[in-house]
This record gives sequence, structure tokens and C-alpha cells, in this order.
Amino acid sequence: MDESEDCIAITHDNISSYGFLCFHYKGVPIVLDNFWNRSVEISVGDENRIQKFKIPEEYLIEISESGKIPESDHYKIGSTPASMETIKLLSERAGWNQTKEDLNSMIYHGQGGTFIASYNFQNQKIPLGSGVSFSVNTDLSWIGMILVHPELRRQGIARSIMNACLEHARLNQHKSIVGLDATPLGKQVYDSLGFKDSFAIWRSIINTGTKAINISGYGTESVILGSVKNYLEEKDATERWGIIELLNEIPGSKSIMARTSARIKGFVMSRPGRLKPFIGPLIADSNEVALLLMQLALNYWKDLGYENVLMDIPEHHLKHSIFFDEEKTPDSTNHQIQVKPLRPFIRMYQLVAVDELKEKPMDFQGLELSTSELALKKALDCYEKTSAFMAKEKQDIVPIMFGTSGPEWS
Repeated sequence: MDESEDCIAITHDNISSYGFLCFHYKGVPIVLDNFWNRSVEISVGDENRIQKFKIPEEYLIEISESGKIPESDHYKIGSTPASMETIKLLSERAGWNQTKEDLNSMIYHGQGGTFIASYNFQNQKIPLGSGVSFSVNTDLSWIGMILVHPELRRQGIARSIMNACLEHARLNQHKSIVGLDATPLGKQVYDSLGFKDSFAIWRSIINTGTKAINISGYGTESVILGSVKNYLEEKDATERWGIIELLNEIPGSKSIMARTSARIKGFVMSRPGRLKPFIGPLIADSNEVALLLMQLALNYWKDLGYENVLMDIPEHHLKHSIFFDEEKTPDSTNHQIQVKPLRPFIRMYQLVAVDELKEKPMDFQGLELSTSELALKKALDCYEKTSAFMAKEKQDIVPIMFGTSGPEWS
């Protein structure tokens, strides 16, 4: 990356966009000519670059070594009119793949479950982090886009956002099951909130020029939502039906289903990404059908000029299915698709048992419970239902789910 010679001076007009740079520990900023000069990595379009900033001394916000930002009276969590732009900036800084269309759809259909952590300073709100609690179906809520500016991590901001999302999912959306796909960086926070590992998923890159075997005997056509819903009902896999409907509406998406004369055998959905197109979900009866659908999706993006796509693949299918790690030897080079795993996610669900409350057993018979205590009580009450859902997903859904919808959508 070439270092930019341009320098952005933080002012009252742009502090709501760049105010996360104003925070510092005592003695850390070196102030020259009444400015603190900082250089940080910022996304510009599809690329990252080093951007220089000048921060006026009067805009510096000191962070205490003992107290955390969420303990300040200036810290708030709520939804703001600029939620999409805030989450977009956070997503780009994290190197994530969401487009504006993804984020707009997520926020619009989130029904009040979008949260922005901000710090009130100089009569402006400085966004620090984000989170979305998304209603998936009658029982399931999905939490995604838990993001904090890199300069402000380890302050407890992600945990406070997670608590807001959990309270919304449990108390406002009335969901008995709450899940997420965790990055290794965020997993420690989720562990501490009672989330348990379910299965591993690998964000992988796939070359669109990959060739699988030619498969005949199936008809293919664009997804018909009613037919896909019937297919999922046969599989007892309708938990995320609402997400499939939303993904089908994203501009530029390509969705294909495979069928015999009698019935559907599987389907794949794919959509544009900020960095690369994304393939998923992919659900199919067999390896053969999954290979056919993958080949068609890859061909589509290759014809549009893309060399690579991204896909989130359950680890089960990197070991026993149509994919193989490019660093390993495939079972059959023309029966598997070569992928390069980039980084892992862990699918997790909040699964809290009473005997885990060791430090401070809680009396839920009282009348004056906080919202966080009420949310925890709901999680305890839903232990059996969540446990049964996790077992069903691993046993019945993962074997036919060759690709997920992505960590933001489940």
C-alpha cells in the first residue's frame, strides 16, 4: 500500500465520521503545533490505504487505564439515522465483504434490531461499534455485524453491544434460540456470554475457472421461491426461510435450482460482494447435485469477469464432500472443487445452564430484575429447546448444507 500524502483534519463537521481516532491513553499522543498526527489504515472503495489525520488538541478524548469507555456517561447504545454508513465503515475496516445493498436489506428488515455504540462529544455522536439482532423465524434470532473500530478494542464495547442485541432478541423479538458465527477475535466475548460452539465453518476462496465433472440427468432453472420452500419443508429445514427470501431480493443475485422431472434436488444462491461475489447458501441432496450447482454458479461469475468468489463452507464438507483444500490431495481431481480456506468461523448458540452461574447464583423470583437479568432468565428457560435445535442442525442440516449464507445472515 502506498502511503497517502493527503491529510484529513478532524473538525466539528467530520468528527462523527472520524471521531474514533480522538481517543487516547494518557501520555500517548504526541501533540505538535496543537495537533496529534495519526496514520491509520482506511478502506477506500475496494482497497485499503494508509491515511493521515490531524486531530486538534481540543478534540482529544482521554481513555482511563482503569475505567472503560462503556462506563462513561457519554457512552450510549441505540439506533441512529446514519446506521448504514456507520456499519459500512466498520465493515470495510474489518475487511468484510458486505455491499450497501446487503446492509440496507439487513437494517430495513431488522425491525429495530440495529444497534450503534456511540460517544457524545462536542454535541456530536461519535460511532464506535455496531451490532444487528435479526429475526430469522418464529424461534430463531441471528446476531451479526458485531464490529468495533480497531483502535478501541478491549474496551468492553463489543460486549455491551452484544448485551443490547441479546436483550432485544430475548425480550423484544421473544426468540428462544439465539445464534451467531464467531470470528476467532470475537469468540472470547461470546464464550463469556454463554455461547457454545456448534461447528466450524471456513471462509474460502474459489477460482471461477475450476472445472468439475459434466453432470447430466438434471434440469436447472432460476430459483422459484415457492418450490424451494416446499423442498426445505421436505427436509425439515425451513428455519432460515425468511433469510432466503431476503437474499433473493438483493440486486445482482443469481440463484439456481436443480431438479429431476419429479422434484427439486437442491439450490444455490449467490450475490455480489464488496470484494468478491459470495456463493451461499448451497443446499443439495447429494454431492453430485452440489457439484452441478457449484459449477453453474462459478460459470456465472466467470462470465461476468470475476476470477474468484468467496464461500463459507462447513468444515464437514472440506473433509468428506465436494471440496478439497488446495494444499491437500483430492480424492478425485474431477469430482471435487479446489478451495483455499482463508479463515475460520465458529457457529455458536447461547446455551446457558443453571449450574453455570457459579460466581453469582441469581434469584429470578424478585420483581426488580434488570433487562440483562431478564434476558439471561429467558436463555436459561430455553436451554432444552436450544440444545435440541443445535443437535438437529448438526445431524440433519449440515450434511446437506454445503455452503452457508454468510456470518451476517446465518
